[in-house]
Amino acid sequence: MLYLREVLTLAKENVLLFFTMTFSVFALITLAHHKSDFESFFNLLNKQNGHPYFNALIGSDVNIQSISRKVYQLPGVVSIKEHKDESLKEEINKLEETFGQGLLAQLKANTYTRIKVELEKSLKVKSQKLVQEYLSRLVGEDKITLGNIREPRKLELKSEDPLMLLLKYSTEYLAAVLWSIYAFCFYLLMKNINAHAFIIEKFQRRSHVKYKIILSIVVFLCLLSFLGQGVIGFKNNLYLMSFIIYGLIFLTPLFLSVERRKVKI
Repeated sequence: MLYLREVLTLAKENVLLFFTMTFSVFALITLAHHKSDFESFFNLLNKQNGHPYFNALIGSDVNIQSISRKVYQLPGVVSIKEHKDESLKEEINKLEETFGQGLLAQLKANTYTRIKVELEKSLKVKSQKLVQEYLSRLVGEDKITLGNIREPRKLELKSEDPLMLLLKYSTEYLAAVLWSIYAFCFYLLMKNINAHAFIIEKFQRRSHVKYKIILSIVVFLCLLSFLGQGVIGFKNNLYLMSFIIYGLIFLTPLFLSVERRKVKI
C-alpha cells in the first residue's frame, strides 16, 4: 500500500506527465497486440479506392425511387445514387465514344436521369452483369442506356518509393515515437521519484525504495492500459515486436534510474 500511495501522490503532483505516460503505454500495448491490424491499415499497396460501379441513363417517365428500391435489394448492391440533370451532358458525351453520334443525338433530344449503382468489391463479373440485366429488364430496354462497369482506382506504389518504405515500417516508427515520449516523461519524473524515495529511506529505514516506486508506477500504468484494452477488444496476438515493447516499458525506467558516477581525473 505504501508504494501504491506514493504512485498516486506522484500522479497528483504530475498530472500531465502521468496522463502522457498512460497514453503512450496504452498505445504501445495496443500496438503490441494489434500489430497486424495497424499494418493492414497503413498498407496502401494495391488498396482499392471505392467500389466497382456503373452508370445508367433512365427515361424521365420511369419511377426512379421504385426502381432503386428493387435494385438495392439485390445481393451485392452497395448503393444507388441519383445524379442531377446538369451532370448528364458530360455523361452523354462520354457515351458518344462508345455508341456513336446516332445515339448521342437521340439522347440529347430526350430527358434522362442518371443513376450510379455501386457494387461490392467481392462481387464476381458474372454477378455484376446480372445486376445490369435485372435493371435493364426492370426499366425496359428502350428506356435505359447502361454504361460499362468501372473498377475503382488502385493506389499503385513502387517498392522503392519513399512513401512505400515509410508505410512498410510504419508500426516500428510509431513504436519508436511512443517509446520516446514514454522515456522522456519518465526522465522528467525521475527528480520527484528520487525526492520521495530519499524521504522514505531516511525516515522509514527502507531500502531500494526508488526502484520499488518505479516498478509500482510501471505496473500501475500497465494495469490501466489493460483495462483500456478491454474497451477496444483485447487480442492475445504476440509478435517479436510485442516482447520488445514490453521489455522497453519495464527496462527503460530502470535504465533512467541508474545513477551515473562522475569520474574524477
